[in-house]
Amino acid sequence: MKILITGHNGFIGQNLMSYLETKHEVAGYDFHPENLPLVKDYDWVIHLGAISSTTETDVDKVILHNYEFSKWLFNQCNQYNVNMQYASSASVYGNTKHFKEDGPSDPKSPYAAGKLFAHEMTKIYRESYDMFAVNGILFNHESPLRGETFVTRKISKAVGRISQGIQTKLTLGNLDAFRDWGFAGDYVKGMYLMMQHEQPDDWVLSSDETHSVKEFVKIAFDCVDLNWEDYVVTSKKYERPNEVEHLLGDSTKARTKLNWTPEVSFKELVEMMVDSDIKEAIREKVLLEQNLIKPTWENPT
Repeated sequence: MKILITGHNGFIGQNLMSYLETKHEVAGYDFHPENLPLVKDYDWVIHLGAISSTTETDVDKVILHNYEFSKWLFNQCNQYNVNMQYASSASVYGNTKHFKEDGPSDPKSPYAAGKLFAHEMTKIYRESYDMFAVNGILFNHESPLRGETFVTRKISKAVGRISQGIQTKLTLGNLDAFRDWGFAGDYVKGMYLMMQHEQPDDWVLSSDETHSVKEFVKIAFDCVDLNWEDYVVTSKKYERPNEVEHLLGDSTKARTKLNWTPEVSFKELVEMMVDSDIKEAIREKVLLEQNLIKPTWENPT
């Protein structure tokens, strides 16, 4: 089976490429309007490519990447009878309390609106054009590969550096936002199971637990035997406009029909990320002592 993954250099793309390359012929593609992929050469397209920042305000950029390119891909897959999986997002639900596949949508950002557009297009092409089109509705998924601008990795990086004495403080926004965090490695396995199911459908992948940013911070600092309250400060600057306060998925359908079960717990996920970033901080400390790098992070010593 030949698979094309758009956005393969992104966070979930890297995880998915590593997993699928051991099983199938996989190619990656990052969007450029003058260099579009030959969709007809593939059996499957897994569409991850998008402006992934939930705080992106450049609407033209979001429209080009998240709307126009997605629309073009749907047309190509339909024309050449290529199966498609779209990486949807919990952000399409907004502040609703019903986080199942049939839950109401309430996007709160340009990013979320773009996700909802492609999410609904997936359903339209499946129901109206008999295309094998799948929505993978991924709740927050993390790993040591997560970008440093995301709050989870910002925390684990800071804890690693503070433990090595090369950072003094960690500045965060809303500590009382609740998220449903899972391990990216578990989620890519779920995405692969969706492709093998006999009927195309929409599938929520989530840990079915919700934890606050404060809980994440506490576990992270516990890993290095430090009291988080001695190092963490908050700033309005890091609070999102129109913040979604509470996310909690319900992956019952994927667990029962796909036999998907996440293996890494929330605590294990935090410990995994901190352990990786402690090792990175040790390397950074050596380079700093040798004057080979300068600190690029906030509140260096």
